[in-house]
Amino acid sequence: MKNKYPQVSVNYPASTTFDEFRTTVNSIENLHYDGLTVADQSLRRNTYSWSAFAAHNTNRIWVGPAVTNPFSRNPGLTAASIATIDEISNGRAVLGIGLGGHGVGPFGYDQTRSIGACKDSIIAIRSLLSGEKTTMIREEFELHDASLEFNTPPSPIPIYVGGRGPSLLSLAGKFADGVFIGGGLLSSEGMDYARDRISIGAKSVNRDIANLDLRCFASLSIASDADVALDGVTRHIATRVSNQANLEALQRGGASQKEIEHVTNLDLDSLTTKELRDEVPFSIIEQFVLCGTPEYCSERFHSFFESGITNFTIVARTNSENGRFKSLKLFSDMVLSSYF
Repeated sequence: MKNKYPQVSVNYPASTTFDEFRTTVNSIENLHYDGLTVADQSLRRNTYSWSAFAAHNTNRIWVGPAVTNPFSRNPGLTAASIATIDEISNGRAVLGIGLGGHGVGPFGYDQTRSIGACKDSIIAIRSLLSGEKTTMIREEFELHDASLEFNTPPSPIPIYVGGRGPSLLSLAGKFADGVFIGGGLLSSEGMDYARDRISIGAKSVNRDIANLDLRCFASLSIASDADVALDGVTRHIATRVSNQANLEALQRGGASQKEIEHVTNLDLDSLTTKELRDEVPFSIIEQFVLCGTPEYCSERFHSFFESGITNFTIVARTNSENGRFKSLKLFSDMVLSSYF
């Protein structure tokens, strides 16, 4: 059954200032959001420090890292950290875990077996959070008769897997409580692809996908001028397509191979923002971003909701008109409020 109201959480990048983050934390519970997660980008500001601040200074929303990884953080430390956040928040912690993206690059980890590392990390974390002694030895991490040295959480902490590739989505279907369905799949076709892959994993262990919280990850750039909104995200999206995005997922989400190749062949450093706006197909941008005027964003969001995509995670991008918090407030006031 479709949710009556949208379920929308916020993911905050670790590249902003603490003052900006504090402004969001102090106000977010008055807006129409149900959660606040902090990106774990290892050498940027610390996800657990910020999650602890959010946990202590809110009363309703869920909080935690999204997404951490099994490479730069040993699963034992992750279990202890998220249990601490759960204690601070009085049971509102969630844990997002994935493959790390560019956040683990500086440490030189071998991610060739990353799906297995992610799977075993989830198993180890759940074991530790249940109060069990845990031993697990992998090339990526080791645990030897490890156990938490303080009271375990009274209720299970939901674990979300974040990603867009077919193997990781299927892993989520097997092991996760929810999924942050990665950027590049912001379309009905993209979500159908994600659900299909998640269902493969779920069915293999006799799970019902209906019991998982599936959240479509969407960047947000909103402004009174559509070109201003577009200029705030075009370079970021072009870089992601060139360097990071899973190309199979992009194609399953609706992008043509010709469009993808055009973006990957651009010399991004030589193009101005305006030139880049003309070169990157808007259809590619829209697979990642709710982008445009409040009216356009509202219309597009409403079409997703009516098609059955009801749960979202939003990451606000800055543009020359609006910063992150102002964008989140504008989206809540002019888009989400119409449902409540």
